[in-house]
Amino acid sequence: MSVLPIDPSRFYANSEKYRETAYPFESQSPVSTTDTLVKAPQNDPFGKPITKTTVAPTPSLTTEQKMFGEVEVPCFDLSDIHSEVEIRILMETWMKVGFIGVKSSSLEPYIDRVYDVMRKYFNQPLDLKMRDWHGNNGQTGFGPEGLEAAKGRKVSDRKQTFFISPDMSKWPAGMLEFKEAIEAYRNELKKYISKFLDCFLAYTKVKVCNVDDMLNSSNNLLRLAYYPAPRSTDDPEMKGAAAHEDVNWATFMPRPTDKGLKLLPKEDKTKDDETKEDETKEDRWKSVVVPKGYILINTGELAALLTNNEDFKAITHRVDNVGERYSMPFFASFPPEYDLGKYTVGEHLQSRLIEMGSVPLENITEETVKHLREVGLLQAPRKELVDKYPQYFKLV
Repeated sequence: MSVLPIDPSRFYANSEKYRETAYPFESQSPVSTTDTLVKAPQNDPFGKPITKTTVAPTPSLTTEQKMFGEVEVPCFDLSDIHSEVEIRILMETWMKVGFIGVKSSSLEPYIDRVYDVMRKYFNQPLDLKMRDWHGNNGQTGFGPEGLEAAKGRKVSDRKQTFFISPDMSKWPAGMLEFKEAIEAYRNELKKYISKFLDCFLAYTKVKVCNVDDMLNSSNNLLRLAYYPAPRSTDDPEMKGAAAHEDVNWATFMPRPTDKGLKLLPKEDKTKDDETKEDETKEDRWKSVVVPKGYILINTGELAALLTNNEDFKAITHRVDNVGERYSMPFFASFPPEYDLGKYTVGEHLQSRLIEMGSVPLENITEETVKHLREVGLLQAPRKELVDKYPQYFKLV
């Protein structure tokens, strides 16, 4: 591991593009180096004010380049991020690379406890877990294997899930430690999410009424995921999670219990094969192993939609079947009613859930399909939906 001045362009061949789009906070010309204190971000969990720094735009913040498996990941300590320049470097690195590591040592005891209760929960018989099926297409509570499939995929993912919303009220019966462990972890994790969100809002000028209210909106979900060990009867095309991009703003991933996570670095993506898993290109997929004491933060689709900046394009990733595995990503998002221009955050999510097959065909009304198509969504509909409403998919 080395300590280097961070330069996001080092991850990409086209450094000219980086230089042309960099530094939204200041002029490109050298200016004064006088610092003035401004009000700290609302509810800054790290307790220090952001410094409004007027400097020549030369990155000075240092970061660790740490190997997460096969991938070199730029890593930051959020407690070091205070000035506009530091925020800019953090955000431009995340934007250009698609993922960063953040030191998170305070989460470690909470992570271990959550994995303990996850093993106890998911090792129950299926009929007991199905008592926690909430009847909302698995958007909260337990979701059995076969419920999810990546956009454009016919084969379902091989995992069981338990989604937890901010206002969760229906917890597994007789497992008080399950709720206690998860709420304690989530409360500690939100300190990191809140700080990172403050930086994103300061950099992009995206407007929200209240950060706390935003993080407590229904789209912010903690997903407990259990990937069973592979079986000889499995479909050879089945993955723990097939190649996809996350639909939310940012995903916060602590260390899972085993390897299996792979990502397709941004420089290896093309318009023609963004989510294809052509075996002749298998070497382009890189194994990612999040180490102890860090969380991985990757970009989701909303980052680009919120900023109208395609450089925030979501990172493509998948989970291979390697053995029994547990993970608990947190999907941070914006409220369903947040206006993205042509449609809302909620409509964007609804479209993606339909594309994934998470919404039963009988629950999708013609009015819904018509509206989503009119606003430019449902670009990758499943065949059965096209067959049912062909009049809305003539150009698909």
